[in-house]
Amino acid sequence: MAAALPLELRGRTLEPLPAEEVTPLTSQMADELLGVALLVPLHRGGEEIGALLLGERATGAYSPEEVDMLDDLSLQIGAIIQERRLQEEDIQQIEALVNDFRDRERELQRRLQALLAQRGPSEVLEGVTEEEFAALVEDGLRRLFDYSCLGEHKLAHLSLVERQLQPGETPITHLDRGKALKEVLLQALDKLRPPGSQPDPPTLEWYPFLVLHDAYVLGEPNREIMSKFYISEGTFNRTRRRAIRALAKALLEMERGAAQEISQSYL
Repeated sequence: MAAALPLELRGRTLEPLPAEEVTPLTSQMADELLGVALLVPLHRGGEEIGALLLGERATGAYSPEEVDMLDDLSLQIGAIIQERRLQEEDIQQIEALVNDFRDRERELQRRLQALLAQRGPSEVLEGVTEEEFAALVEDGLRRLFDYSCLGEHKLAHLSLVERQLQPGETPITHLDRGKALKEVLLQALDKLRPPGSQPDPPTLEWYPFLVLHDAYVLGEPNREIMSKFYISEGTFNRTRRRAIRALAKALLEMERGAAQEISQSYL
């Protein structure tokens, strides 16, 4: 039994036509379809999905051989359409799987951040004394621009660093963690900066910040810093030690606040 295939031509919907196989149209149908003489249905998986409409031949009617050829051609076109749609479905499924994987990865990273936040700095740095922590901070400053070393540094597991790391399209590497630790150290260092503009020459309250900044951020030699500030080596060393301790204390206070903030965001 022939199926009915509705047609629309120039914005006008025509009556459904039988379209199970290549069908010559009657003269009345041809007139309604503006000269179309042959209807070639397209099938996909046993379903009619469209049709080729051919006009009248200038040299007469279509021969049986030509009709057979058009029938074979319609099968090939239908197979191509079927394959293309299957490919599109495969692509959509792959994209859905990739998006699901990325969502799961982001959720896993969020849970890891929450777990580290719940541990807190005292457990991340378990057994580390204040002096040892200060030494870790100074070691981090010495390696401030070595992202590979910073990414494997003990300080790289602080909640402050986890908060800097935002889940994205690609997995987080140890280099990303190193860059995040650098930003954390610079944020803590900025806490030592006195308010207002830097005076010239700098006053004593500016020395702790400037000594660490010029030595570790700018990479200036100690002798050059001492000469610039007109201070002795002993004063320079004492200033740097006090500044490192103050920086380490500020970093711990920032860490406690970050750990609490991340924990609350997952409640």
